[in-house]
Amino acid sequence: MLEADVTDIVLWRKIARHYKASIGESLIQWREKHEPNQPQNMEEMHEAALEGSAAYQAMVCIALSGVESGNREFTDQTAFLHEILNPRKWYRTGYNHIVYFPEAVAFLYQALHGAICIQTKQLSLAMRLARSRISLPSESVARALFKHPRIMGRIDSLGGKSEHAWAFLQGLPEKWRWLETIFDTIDEYRELISAYYMALSILEFADLLATDGGLQRADRLMSLCWLTEGADTKRRAYSLLISDPENVKAIWREAGVDDERVVEFWPMWIEHIGSRLPTLEYVTFGGDITYRTLLDDISLSTAS
Repeated sequence: MLEADVTDIVLWRKIARHYKASIGESLIQWREKHEPNQPQNMEEMHEAALEGSAAYQAMVCIALSGVESGNREFTDQTAFLHEILNPRKWYRTGYNHIVYFPEAVAFLYQALHGAICIQTKQLSLAMRLARSRISLPSESVARALFKHPRIMGRIDSLGGKSEHAWAFLQGLPEKWRWLETIFDTIDEYRELISAYYMALSILEFADLLATDGGLQRADRLMSLCWLTEGADTKRRAYSLLISDPENVKAIWREAGVDDERVVEFWPMWIEHIGSRLPTLEYVTFGGDITYRTLLDDISLSTAS
């Protein structure tokens, strides 16, 4: 990856501008190639998405290097996310898997961003991006990133269902080989992605308590794909998450939810996830809900 520190801010930005300039034209060429030829199956759809996302690889690498550096000059990635979602000369009519392709790239980026944040002990930075207010061209009202289904998992360009997007994401290191310079193994990659999505699930829980006062609307869960991973992957992902207990607690505290309410509602949240899984798309789910014992494991009680 590119090294980004306080001494090369100007160079980092020049490199970013250089690669950014070519994205728009590459996307137009990709669209002209794929719009007349509709994919016949999921494999063809994913191959087309992989080809289109190649235009962003250099910029994604540069952006992630900024996150990895921990330098505040580089770590705010909200503007980059807006650029992904609003490519130049991109018209919003046509087939959904073409029109909403920028949302697919945003999905990939937010997941990689979250994984890097977990790896570098910057959970709070991952949650900051997830809470960033994003306005999509197809919507009139801005809302937090983690509340956008078309970005967080139900991706038209990847099949429209969460498990399709998750499968694409989990296979990405085999296609973007430079990811090997960030993650030591594919197993580590899957663990870090899963840990990030566990955190997003906690954020959804906190948001329900903050906005509804309870779990009445807990039917829109978008961040449970990690439950389909193997038991060992989930255990290691969970260990990564709880290695930073204060920032885990900050997920609900920064949403205005006190510890007492979390203690009250957490058992109901776990029960609700268990009851919802058979009706969701996670047909391969098996085993326990890994973060069931979260509150005990981060030493949270009503007295904390």
